[in-house]
Amino acid sequence: MNKINAIFQALDSQNYKNALKLCNAFLQKKADHALVIVLKALSLQKLGETDEAVKLADSIAFQGQVDENVISNLNYFYRSVNQLDKMCRVWEASYKKFPKLEKLAQGVFLSFSKVRDLKNQKEYSVILSKEFNTPRNSFWYLMTLLTMAMENPTNLNLQLTERLADKLATEGKFSSTEELFIYETILETQNKYQKYLEIMKGKLGDLYNYQPDKLKQLAKIYEKLEMYKEASESYKEIVTKYEPDEWSCFIGYFNSMEKIEGVDKNEIFEWIKTQQANMNVAKPIRAPFIAELELANRQKQKLDDLIVSYFKRFGSKPVCFYDLKSYLVNYESLPLEQRQQLVDNLTQLLVSDADAASSPNKSSERVLQLANIYRVHRALGLQYGMSAADTDKLVATLLDEYEKNRVSTAATQQISEPDKLGQFNSIPSVSFQLPTEEQRAKYTFNQDLQVQDQWNSTTYKQPLDATPTPGINSFTWNSNQQTLIEQLISRRLILALIVASKITVNPTKGASPHATNYAELLEKLSQQFTKLPSSSEFNLSLYSTISQLFSIYHSLRVQLSTASSITLENIESNVQSLFNQFIENLKSLRKVICGSVDLDRIRMLTTHLELMTWALFVLSELNKVIPSKKQKKKDEVQVELRKRFDQFIKDLQSVGIKDIETDLASLEQSLSKLNITNSDNQQQQLPPFIDLTGTLSTIEENSLQIKKQIAGYLSTLNSLTKFE
Repeated sequence: MNKINAIFQALDSQNYKNALKLCNAFLQKKADHALVIVLKALSLQKLGETDEAVKLADSIAFQGQVDENVISNLNYFYRSVNQLDKMCRVWEASYKKFPKLEKLAQGVFLSFSKVRDLKNQKEYSVILSKEFNTPRNSFWYLMTLLTMAMENPTNLNLQLTERLADKLATEGKFSSTEELFIYETILETQNKYQKYLEIMKGKLGDLYNYQPDKLKQLAKIYEKLEMYKEASESYKEIVTKYEPDEWSCFIGYFNSMEKIEGVDKNEIFEWIKTQQANMNVAKPIRAPFIAELELANRQKQKLDDLIVSYFKRFGSKPVCFYDLKSYLVNYESLPLEQRQQLVDNLTQLLVSDADAASSPNKSSERVLQLANIYRVHRALGLQYGMSAADTDKLVATLLDEYEKNRVSTAATQQISEPDKLGQFNSIPSVSFQLPTEEQRAKYTFNQDLQVQDQWNSTTYKQPLDATPTPGINSFTWNSNQQTLIEQLISRRLILALIVASKITVNPTKGASPHATNYAELLEKLSQQFTKLPSSSEFNLSLYSTISQLFSIYHSLRVQLSTASSITLENIESNVQSLFNQFIENLKSLRKVICGSVDLDRIRMLTTHLELMTWALFVLSELNKVIPSKKQKKKDEVQVELRKRFDQFIKDLQSVGIKDIETDLASLEQSLSKLNITNSDNQQQQLPPFIDLTGTLSTIEENSLQIKKQIAGYLSTLNSLTKFE
């Protein structure tokens, strides 16, 4: 049994080659094991060997199987190869081999039902009702006869079906409304409504658990029998006692009352008013108010006041116009002034600008009211012949109202409804806005080249007489100011890309002002990288990887969230190559960390570490959006994408920052060699204004600080490579 379970596990994990291998090994010992033969056929079919798979399945399918696992897997196999009709033969062979098993006879009947073979379906329904006489089998036989009668509605077929239904009713076999529905359909098809009425009023009618359903059936029968008073009473009872918002019952009631002579129309109006008064104010319903319009319309009364009253109650519901639409037809022949007067009356009911500005709910209500008014305006023909200027004004009004509502709603949601993007929506836009030329000119950095991510024209002035000195140019700042500015802009672009990708792919109610054109930002970042130092292949590769990573990250997020097509070719050509390139970058970074270091390289190293940290953060975000292998709805491409990504994570961890102490020890050794000597190991001649002792002390302090900062970076990288 464990070996068979292993085959099932291999199939479930889509490892079809291994499943086939396990099947072959099993069949070498038990060559006639039916279940394993079927599983082997499934494996072959999944591997594309369909003809061989069908031949193998056929070899045991019609021998007569009793094992449910074998039959269910055969059913799955034949459905997969579009040969489900063979299951009829499978079940039939099984029943003939084991004729005492009811489940096999039922399987034959149901298999013929699925392929619409009525002749054989009838044959086995007879066998079931005779050999295994249960109520369910009897109703299967009745349903089969009814289906044949509906396809060939001769009197003989219908009478035969009715006779069987009468027999089942006499025997008391009916036990549910579903079974009773078959009897009702037989009688209705023959227009035997009097008998239908007797059944509904008799014991069988008590099978209805929900009284309104029974009353609706009775009302329909009364109408067919022209018993309009009884029909109206049934409809009225439904509305009064059970379903006050059931519009079809109002219409049925009106239709029945119109066919009764001597009816007092005022009594109907009074009844409608009573229904309106009994309405729950907290949960208003529309049917009683539409009913008042309907009745007035049938009696050719003026509808203006009723339409205005209805709009006052339900004008903020999108369905309001469609409720009124059929009654606006009466206005087509009226003068233009009367039609315009109706629109003016509705406009007076609009929520005021002041109320809309004070409450987002009122603002939304005003927009919906306005939309319904303009629909009425158009339905009354008042928009025909409008000038271009009037049309533009109407559209501008709608857009303006919508924008006011959007801004009001978005502002409230940001305060009261924190969502998954709250952390990104809360980032001040100034943190990732690109500086203007004026701001760039005023950006300055302190003597340790720490980025001051702000600008202030009165702070951190550059000394005019500061000039580079050979051997200690790391302590001067003139030559690096432009580079640091470009690094700052790169950092802002990266943050902007992360925010934009999050928000544009997952839009919230009330679009965020941070949602920027992603492609434009990505192009700017690529251009920005060309302005950064790129003296080595590692630099160029790292910059290229960052750009590609953001591009693929956003592309996959969009495709996964919109069900767009992700192809295996795309994964192979773009995603996999990016993963490989990233692994090589990480290897190169470790070499940089463990190599010789001077202060300029330290600063370059921290830049690399920062970029790698950003990159790993984006990869961790990508890890969240790629569907799991355990997803319920399997998708071959998404599963392949997850496999590739999981393998990439393993590779990343194998070459990642797995031994921080070793790397730090190597780094500390390099830092200890930092000095202010030249290549000949001789002390540089320093300008008189520089204190040698103080400079050496500063180098030592800076070395410790550098070690702490890089240790923090390494810890972050180590955590990210584990995708914690």
